[in-house]
Amino acid sequence: MKTKTYFQQLVTSLKVNKFYLLPYLIVWLMGLLVVLLYDKIDIHQFTNQRPCGIGDSLFPYITKLGETFPFIVGGILLLFHLRKALFVLSVQVVGAIVVYTLKNLFRAPRPRIVFQELGLDLHTIDGVRLHAWNSFPSGHTMAAFAFFLSLALIVKNQLLKFFFFAMSLLVGFSRIYLNQHFLEDTLAGSLLAVVIALTMYPFFNTQQTWGNKGLMSLANKSTK
Repeated sequence: MKTKTYFQQLVTSLKVNKFYLLPYLIVWLMGLLVVLLYDKIDIHQFTNQRPCGIGDSLFPYITKLGETFPFIVGGILLLFHLRKALFVLSVQVVGAIVVYTLKNLFRAPRPRIVFQELGLDLHTIDGVRLHAWNSFPSGHTMAAFAFFLSLALIVKNQLLKFFFFAMSLLVGFSRIYLNQHFLEDTLAGSLLAVVIALTMYPFFNTQQTWGNKGLMSLANKSTK
């Protein structure tokens, strides 16, 4: 792909996905401002000391959208549209490699360890196992934003794009609510996802016909 064509597609992607990217930019900048102005312990306590029954019930399930769910959906997409499926899966794989590398590079303590060392209490939820290390960046947040932004790039409906943003945001917030990450971890994870998804999309958004069909269509064709 020519460099000029690549950047043209990148700019187009930014424009047509404003219902995802604009609210993301606003929320991300607000989060960054909070991180710059306040101590991360105070930020986490502000959220942790305001638990609610609905959050305790729902967030342990919402957070799972940042686990194997993107790969399951990507696998199902393989049956119907190879190129779209490969895009979704490729973004997940690249994002996972980057996050894994950064986690092991920083080896940052998670809220459980930090609060233990400071002698501070955390509101915990029964059945949620708190991890200890590799807090930065948030892998679940990266996976969720990478997955839902990939879907937003694929679909044309603007309301769906905003819905996908909202789902991304919920997963990211769930990581803070469940005491698995600090705000800065989720900001970094989401930014990585957005950058990776946007930079990879032009390579898959091609006019070429490869990958327009899924495995089911190819299998039916081969049996004829």
